[in-house]
Amino acid sequence: MGTLFKNRKFQLIIIIVLLLVIAFMSINRFSSVNILRNIVTIPVQFVQKIIGDIDDSVTEFFQSIKDYQFIIEENNQLKNDLNVLTERNAQLADLEEENQRLRDALILKEQFSSYQLIGANILSINPSNFNYEMQVDVGLLDNIKIDSPVIASNNALIGRTYIVNATTTTVIPIIDEYSGISGWILKGDGGLVSIRGSIEVKEYGLLVVENIPSDVTIMTGDVIETSGLGGLYPKGIIIGTIDEVFNENDPSKRYAYLRPLVEFNSLKEAFILVTKKED
Repeated sequence: MGTLFKNRKFQLIIIIVLLLVIAFMSINRFSSVNILRNIVTIPVQFVQKIIGDIDDSVTEFFQSIKDYQFIIEENNQLKNDLNVLTERNAQLADLEEENQRLRDALILKEQFSSYQLIGANILSINPSNFNYEMQVDVGLLDNIKIDSPVIASNNALIGRTYIVNATTTTVIPIIDEYSGISGWILKGDGGLVSIRGSIEVKEYGLLVVENIPSDVTIMTGDVIETSGLGGLYPKGIIIGTIDEVFNENDPSKRYAYLRPLVEFNSLKEAFILVTKKED
């Protein structure tokens, strides 16, 4: 019997028979073979599903990190682009402002052709109650003279030169209480008026308009310019607009407040009108 099991042909026949039996039993899904296979296969599939879900989660996690890094890089790039555009816009605005100043200066030069137009930068402003002075960066070396009109680029009257040094000049603005200007109401039935600074309204940046002709209608919003009389300011420089009128029913006592066209505390530059030397 032992010799029979050691026979290779017999062993081969036994193996074939066993394979046939297993194959026949596997046809039946309720067979022990299938049950055994399911016992092994189902846990394996469950483990494979867990591993697959973990793999998907890990993949999504690293993908989200990658996307977040991309968003940060893109955001930084957008910030850099915005900074570049902001800087370029600022440069364009500066160029436009400079071009406007040059155009205004050309208009002033044509309007006051009998004067030498000298540009100046405002160095300081002292708006105290006792005096209201400005310092500009031109002086005797630039041919500046005392009592020369000082105007803004928009043809608004600033004041006059007061003290002239070699390289700097002190300017007294028109709102100073010692200033006096001969003005003209700029409209069809306009007339001459007197304009002066007043300590009572200087802190509000206002001037007083007096000596209003009785036959002249004056109202809020009327524009006042220099009349050209008095020998200091040439005609046609805008002083400001009427802010409020008082005693309208009594022309003999009528007066008004005038708001200058120029904003003194925000001035950065000015133009000084110097009489040209005769040939």
